[in-house]
Amino acid sequence: GAPPTSALILKEIGVAAGAKAKDEVVGNISLEQVKKIAKSKESKLYGKGMAERVNQVLGTCKSMGVNCENENPRVIIARIKSGEIKL
Repeated sequence: GAPPTSALILKEIGVAAGAKAKDEVVGNISLEQVKKIAKSKESKLYGKGMAERVNQVLGTCKSMGVNCENENPRVIIARIKSGEIKL
């Protein structure tokens, strides 16, 4: 089957493993890279549209200690939900 979302994130940022501590940041991913992962996992993610799937990938980033666009992924998720960031 397809690799897990976490493995795709690590591959995109060139890091071997996610964070061990809750507040540790292991890397940074661009929104374009997140969108690429969301597209590749389209059939495996539960979100109805691109925004929901991107938010799922961002949630995985958050749990792994990976920032998006040098921000906490929660900030990017909030901007997508508010309509500030259009996908």
